[in-house]
Order: sequence, then C-alpha cells, then structure tokens
Amino acid sequence: MGTAALTHFDYLVDHDEDLESALGLSNLSKDINHWRCYGMEYPDGALVGSRKIVETALKTLAKLPADERMDIRETIDHAEDKGIIDRTMALKCHEIRMKGNKGAHGMSVKAIDAQMTLDLLDDFLRWCAEDLQLIPVHSSSAGSPDDPIFIVKPSEEVAEMSKKVRLVATLDDNKDIEKKAQKAKSQIEAYDDSSQSDLQKMLELYKQAEEIGLSAAANQDEETLAAKKRLFDGFEGKIASLSEEKQAVSASFDDVNTEIQEILNEHDFIRKLLRGDKHATIDQHNVMAFPKGSASVTNILQIAGGAGTGKTLCLLAKIISEIDDHGQEALFGAPAKKALFICFNKGLANYVRGILAGYEGYLPDIDVIHYDLFVNQLVRQKPRQDYAYLAEYAQDVRYARGQIIYGFDDQYVEMLKSAQMTVARRHPERAKDYYLDPSDEDGFEWLRDELFWIEARFMSSEEATRSYPTAQRVGRGTKRNPSSAMKQIILEVWIELNKLLEANGRYTIEQATKRLLNSNSLPAYDAIAIDEVQDFSLLSIRLLLRFRRNDSSMIFLSGDENQKIYQRDFTWKELDEGLKGHTITLVKNMRNSSAIRCFSDRLLGKECPYEKARDKVHIEDADDSRIVELLRKLSDPSRRETTVLISNKRTWEDALRSAGVPVAKVAPGDISRPGLYLLGDLMGKGLEFDNVVVDYAWEISEDEEEEKRLRYVHFTRARKRLYIRYQGTPPKLLSDYYPDFLR
Repeated sequence: MGTAALTHFDYLVDHDEDLESALGLSNLSKDINHWRCYGMEYPDGALVGSRKIVETALKTLAKLPADERMDIRETIDHAEDKGIIDRTMALKCHEIRMKGNKGAHGMSVKAIDAQMTLDLLDDFLRWCAEDLQLIPVHSSSAGSPDDPIFIVKPSEEVAEMSKKVRLVATLDDNKDIEKKAQKAKSQIEAYDDSSQSDLQKMLELYKQAEEIGLSAAANQDEETLAAKKRLFDGFEGKIASLSEEKQAVSASFDDVNTEIQEILNEHDFIRKLLRGDKHATIDQHNVMAFPKGSASVTNILQIAGGAGTGKTLCLLAKIISEIDDHGQEALFGAPAKKALFICFNKGLANYVRGILAGYEGYLPDIDVIHYDLFVNQLVRQKPRQDYAYLAEYAQDVRYARGQIIYGFDDQYVEMLKSAQMTVARRHPERAKDYYLDPSDEDGFEWLRDELFWIEARFMSSEEATRSYPTAQRVGRGTKRNPSSAMKQIILEVWIELNKLLEANGRYTIEQATKRLLNSNSLPAYDAIAIDEVQDFSLLSIRLLLRFRRNDSSMIFLSGDENQKIYQRDFTWKELDEGLKGHTITLVKNMRNSSAIRCFSDRLLGKECPYEKARDKVHIEDADDSRIVELLRKLSDPSRRETTVLISNKRTWEDALRSAGVPVAKVAPGDISRPGLYLLGDLMGKGLEFDNVVVDYAWEISEDEEEEKRLRYVHFTRARKRLYIRYQGTPPKLLSDYYPDFLR
C-alpha cells in the first residue's frame, strides 16, 4: 500500500475527543471506522451519518440554540454568511448534504456516493481540526490522502494482531501462525490497493456519467440515459464483487485472529504459569512457588482475589503442577498421584473439564466435578455409570433407598409448607408470623434459606437445638432477626420437614454431606482444589478435608467474598485447629475491560466516572422484543463472539428460537465457541463471555448485600460489553449505584 504525508482521518487518533467536545459530537472515531469497514456493503449509514455530523458541527460552531429549527441547508448557508466556513467548504458541505439525502431516499449508486461523501467529510473534519489549532495547517502541495476510504480492518486492529502474533510465536514456538498472520495482513493491504484503484476509476466515470445524464435528461435523450443505466448497473456488479472479496479477506483475518486468541487463552495462560514465564503477574508467580521450602508445614493455600484476577486458572495450574510426574514412572509400583478439582457450579465444572481436556495425560489423574453431584454419587445406592469408580467408597453410609431433592423442587416446597402449617397449629398465636405463614412469599424464601443454613451447620438435631437459638448468623445481612424463642419454633419446622423428607424417601445435599462425614471409607487424593470456596458450607469443607490421602496432601482454595452467592458463612478456625494455611491475594484483573471493571467496582464502594464506562455498559428500560433483537445482533456469526443472557426466566429459549435466534447447545465447557448461551442467575460463577446481557426484570434477593454480590458476579462475567435491562421502575440497586447510567 502506498503512503503519503496525509492519511484519511489520521487526526482522529489523537484528537477525536477534542473534536467531539468542540463540535458537539459523540462516537466520532467509532462511527467513521464502522463506515470505512462496512460502507461499501451498507453505504446508507455513511451517507446519512456524514450529513448529521456536518449539521451538528456547524450548529455548534455557529452557536445556534438547541431548539433552533434551521434545516441543514439553512445551517450551511448561515455558517457561510457568518464567515465560519468559506465558499469552497460550503460547497463541500452542500455536497455531503445532497449525498445524505440520496442515502436517506434509497437512490443508487450509493457505494460510490459513500466514498465521495467520506472523502468530503475527511476534508471538513480536517479543516475543523486545523481551525481549532489541534493540528497544523497543511500546505496544498501535500496532496490528498492515497490510503483507501473503504478498508477491511482498522489499522489499529491490524497492528494489534501483529503485536499479539509476535507474543504467540514466542510463547508457543509457533512459526506457522506468524506466516498466517503475515499472509492475512498482506491480503488486506493488497485488497486496499486494488479496490482503491477500481473505485477511483469508477468514481471518475461516475462523475462524467452524472454530468452527461443531466444533459441527456434535459434533452430527453433516451439512448444516452439507457447507456448511463447500463454503466451504473456495471458499477453495482463490480461493487458487489469487491464486497464479496472484502468479506473473504476479512474472514481470513478473523480466522487467524481467533487462532491467535485461542493460543493466548486459558490453556496458554496455564502453560505460562507452569513454566513460570514472565507474562504471569508477580502474585501468580507466588502461587506457583508455594510452598517455597520442602520443610514447610503449611498444607493449605488460599488464593484470594476479585473477579477476573485468574483465581480459577491459577488453581488449575497449581493442581496440575502438584500431580505432574514429568513423564516419570512411579517408583516401586506406587500409585500415580490423584487430584480432585471441585466447585459449587455445574457450569464451571464442565468449563474446567473442557480446559483440562487440552492437557493430554493430566485429565485421567484429576477428577473434576461439582460438589452436589460428587456427594450424591457417593451416597446413592448405585453411582451413575460415569462415576462407577466411586462405587467402592462410602458403602457404609449409602442410602438403601432415596433420591436427592433441592430446595427449588416443587415437592420440597410443598413439604416445607406442610411443615409450616403443622407447627402453626401448635402455635396459633404465631400462625401469621412470616416464618409460619406459607402465603408470605418473602417470609417463605427467608425460612427456606434459614433451614438450609441450619442443615449445613449442625451435625444433629441435638446440636442444633442446643446451639441454634443463640447462634450468630454472620454475613446474612437480612433485616429479619428472630429472637431465641422464635428460633425454637423455626427448629420445630426444620424437624417436621426432615420427617417428611424421610417419609418420602428424599434427602438434601446437606443431609448427604453429614452422612458422608460418618463414613469410614472415602476417596483419597494427593491434592484437592476447591474453587469458589466462599459458596461452601462449614460441613462441606470439613468433608472435603477428609478426602486428603494424608496430612501432607495439599489443599488449594480460591475465593472472592464479593462473589459470595449462597451465604454459607464460616471461619477458618472452625474447620480444624491443626491446619496451617497461607493466603495469596491476586490483584490484577485479567478478564474485564477497564470500563467493565470500573462499573462493577461501584458495588464495592469504589468511584467510577460515568464517562469511563458509558461506551461499554448500557442500562435500558426494554421489553422482551428489544432484548431479542439485541441478542440477534450480538450473536451474529460474523462477530465471532461469545454472548450470554443471564436470567431465570424459562421462556427466553422459546422466544429466541421463535424469532430465529439460535441458542448454543454445546456443553458449558465449550463456551469458548462463538454463539449465544443462556444461564440462570446462579450459574455464571467462574465463566466469562465477550458480551453479557443481564435480565434485571426483578430482584433476586430481599437482602441488599446478597443482591449486590449476585449482580457483581453477573456484571463481571463480561469481557467487552455489558447490557442490563429492567422494565418499568429501575431496581433499587441500579437507582442507588448507577443513577447517571439510568439517565
């Protein structure tokens, strides 16, 4: 590609915000880059948008009041009369106006019109930048820019790919990817040169044909007008051909860019940590170096940190390094080391399993499973086929009959309401209290959570009866604070519920946990990694500690109190007085853009200027149809991005399919593939997506602190863009923390 002293819109690199401020504009660079990339296929946007930029800029420069009803023609003439622009610039502005009108009314040939219009817009904005003394005035001999108006990719995107590929080649010893990247870059440059030449030739013919056409129309020369039409039809055919070629070149670039990003994704990140490469943060190096001496008595490492700091990936790298024998056979026939990676989120377990699948030889030695499934396979009469290896364990505590039940199951809800009514009959004076009245929905939700806590906290009804009435509910944050006498009645409900569960052959995960704590035959692991530890109960952590092969077996924990969902509080001293632990806190956010991170951190009490996040975060009062259209746009295959809708509303999948918007059905462990995914309100922990759409049509919890934690998890799933929709009155959390975004 040739180079010249000037390039189209080069002044926007350093002065776009200055121009926006001075000319009353917004998203200037973003819009112009979009028109340059897609103006050949969709020229109307460039035509109409350029006209709007000129109109807004001239009104701002002329200091016309906001309610001034002067149209664009009058605005241009007014600016010329006031000496704001000279005659030459006024004619250029009028040409932009006329091309904009042509785009607005569906006339052709618009791709060439868009090229002419963007050329003129460049002249206008360059003149504005010079007049505002943002850039020096260039001499007329400098010539016009010879880079193309229509481009395949913005130069900064091509430069970013070149920068990444050099890093990839170094990290992965991958010379082929460098060759592919260079080929993609060369294709872009060659296309830019050839298409510019073709379009310039068409442009010259176009101008001549327009002049001849005007004369022929005046003279009613049908033959000349027909020749002009054939010429214009030829233009459109050539433009269509150039557009197809451009899409092919763009797709080739995107494929290479995706391959580069895959090498830089989680798999490579773990490799870097294992190798100790300089690209990991200092804190991550400290994680990999733990424990620093062979004589260390510390056997628990807690990896703390906020969302996006790489806790899960550090945990994976650490547990891989712990059991890796570097290809050596175990001495004297000793069994190979075995590790357990366990978390509370089914989606995260699948995701981790997908990551580990890229490490041949590691996966068979690391059991990856979410807690509920693991416990259930250990207590049910016969494990599922996939978990047949667990059949030899816990045979002394397995249920002879019974089936797992969860608090959201209809049968559980009915049994709890029945227990409430039974106890209410014993205490008629309390029958309308929130914890005994099944019709009080908020009270019922509170009671259900409280019973989960009791079940997960106390080993027996005797212990609960003795300790619960005076127990402190650390971290719950609810406004309800029952007295000791009220807690005695709540215990009655719990006991009645357990009777009903047993009579119906059902058990909860908390009951199964306690059953396993009494087993004399549990699986044994040389290393255990517990992710999102803040969501585990005291008893579940105690159970996992029982899975250590011996006292020297390592335990690795990761957690973030800001993402705590299940409110299962405990202190480390309650686990085991003999444990020796160490905590390393990760600070650097590796996932979110600065805008997403800044926006989310408001929930943590940190300051975030609206201007820093407004382009990446959008909050709107929107109905379902608008969300469907947004998801259609975000999940367009040409974007090659991952998008998630976070909502517990079960009708979304049907609504999207009815609208022709495909929903990805691959396993959550495969969410690196571009597409649209649906996740419930509690299913996103540890996962990340390019675009996140949060359906904030209702509040999840009556507890404000819990609501904050849940939404913090949702917001920090986004790598690039975050969309939040509400309906009608904004939820209190949005009103309290994001009033400027609501405007």
